Amino acid sequence: SKFSKVINQEANRMGRLVSDLLQLSRFDYKKVSWKKMMFSLDELALGVCEKMRFQAEQKKHKLECIVSNKPAQVYADRDAIERVIINIVSNSIKYTPDGGIITVYVGSVNSNAYFKVVDNGIGIPAKDLDRIFERFYRVDKARSRELGGTGLGLSISKGIIDAHNGTIKVDSEVGKGTNVIISLPVPKGK
Repeated sequence: SKFSKVINQEANRMGRLVSDLLQLSRFDYKKVSWKKMMFSLDELALGVCEKMRFQAEQKKHKLECIVSNKPAQVYADRDAIERVIINIVSNSIKYTPDGGIITVYVGSVNSNAYFKVVDNGIGIPAKDLDRIFERFYRVDKARSRELGGTGLGLSISKGIIDAHNGTIKVDSEVGKGTNVIISLPVPKGK
């Protein structure tokens, strides 16, 4: 029935919320034990694009992953970095009107590996840009709730990237789209 479907959706949302809050409290108490290893950031990004293809196709988006001629090796927690990429790509899919274009670029420059997610979605107003990494901060409350997010995805992503001594930067223009650029240090001599 419709009622049990709503209960089920809400229970799933609460489950996601609890697991997201637990993750954030671990960051607060520095209780995270990262499982760091060397891996190829481009292979990971290509894998994420494959995983997200179905979700993108539901909204008739074109999702593309472009790897630069300098493949990026990083020493990091693979699952955590994968979570960040999924999070950013998933936001792009959600906040881009049907039939959009989402491109993931990955490569390395100087001593940093980077991935960048570019979409032609609804964009983020300038007044909100400084606050999007805050817990539960939502640019459009009604819409985000309807799309099933917890309002913690970007906080968690920032927590993961900070813990890896990386940077996460968002450029956006309302009605034009959003660029999220994440950079991670490449270990010396690797």
